[in-house]
Amino acid sequence: MINHHLQAFGEGDAAAILEDCADDAVMIANDGTVLRGKQQLEQMVGEMLADFDDPGASFEMGQIVVEGDIAMITWTAETGSSVYELGSETYLIRDGKIVTHTITMKMSPK
Repeated sequence: MINHHLQAFGEGDAAAILEDCADDAVMIANDGTVLRGKQQLEQMVGEMLADFDDPGASFEMGQIVVEGDIAMITWTAETGSSVYELGSETYLIRDGKIVTHTITMKMSPK
């Protein structure tokens, strides 16, 4: 399931990303933002995909660790407007859907 989610992100497929999420999914970011449900997640997904929809954008996967219903990934990236020195995400997956997603990013604008 996590591979599908990452593939959807790489393809810029917002619908597939959101399909991986439970209707009442919760995302918590390191800046204290808490998003609840697909409607709130949809806006954030759109903003992230817009930032990465740059011909010069680069994304490098670090680790992918899956243990039971928990997955953790690390990554780095650079877009036209931002440098992501570190991204770290943890997913709690139940019944094939992401129910909880935490994300920490160390990002600097260019």
